[in-house]
Amino acid sequence: MRFSHFIWLFVLTGTFSCVKTIDLAPPAFVQEPVLSGLLHPDNLIRVQLSYSFPANAVNPSPTRIQNARVTMSEDGLLLTPLAELKPGLYGLNQKPKAGKVYSITATLSNGVKLTAQDRVPVRPTLTARLTGSNPDNSNSNPDIILKLSPFESASAIQWLSMYMRERTGRDQFFETTTQGIQSNSLLLDEFNSSLSGKNFKRAYWPYARIKPVPAETLENLTITFNTGNSVARVDKPDEFYQLTIWTGSPAFDQYLRSTLVAYQNQVSGDGGISENPFAQPSPIWSNITNGKGIFAGYSTQVIVLKEGGK
Repeated sequence: MRFSHFIWLFVLTGTFSCVKTIDLAPPAFVQEPVLSGLLHPDNLIRVQLSYSFPANAVNPSPTRIQNARVTMSEDGLLLTPLAELKPGLYGLNQKPKAGKVYSITATLSNGVKLTAQDRVPVRPTLTARLTGSNPDNSNSNPDIILKLSPFESASAIQWLSMYMRERTGRDQFFETTTQGIQSNSLLLDEFNSSLSGKNFKRAYWPYARIKPVPAETLENLTITFNTGNSVARVDKPDEFYQLTIWTGSPAFDQYLRSTLVAYQNQVSGDGGISENPFAQPSPIWSNITNGKGIFAGYSTQVIVLKEGGK
């Protein structure tokens, strides 16, 4: 019996004494061209070209790609070539149109061609309203009830963001603060949420993603949520909520989702944003052929909310 105890002690000792700490070299850095262009019906067409830089760069500053030939088509019809407005920034003095498909080709001086294509989605018009004070919410804030409406959910995904705007300071300038969204709605994607110990609701920051829902099921469908705002009432003339609804293409959706995951998993000296010991650096989603970056369409709707509708 003593012999078997000795064997187990030897195995356990040997197991723990074999643990070693080693440093693994990161993969070799390969510089790649990067194209960034987000198309919005209210903004002029702008595209940024640059080269990527290593994650451990001491002074991270992208090298702008100049003297490229950048062309774009709208539903297959070639537009005027984009002009280089300043180093690495190319643009057209026109705005993209909702519902149109845009293709881009950027030919660099070394002959490399970057290409991408996406559609600017047509956003639906949503409605929202405030309820009265709710003691179950943080600071008894009112609930916000958002009514969904049918749209092409197969070709667009919606996101929510909330802001509190109020006049502050001697000069009474409007100060805008991002507000977290708190909700237990099953229509919200939980991937970037955490469970609040105060009211046992899921908390989203800075965006909440609405799960794609078939249009035929959207009749009278609503999402109820509140914010973590420290102001219990928003009935003063200089206080109001600003609800922004982002309707993005599948490419925009994957890009935004990947940036949030990367933010949550980033490695930092204080243990990382999520303080998850198993978190790993996450890549940002790209839809650029022969390079990296994002070329995607989106549109927005802004709803101002005040108690009493004032």
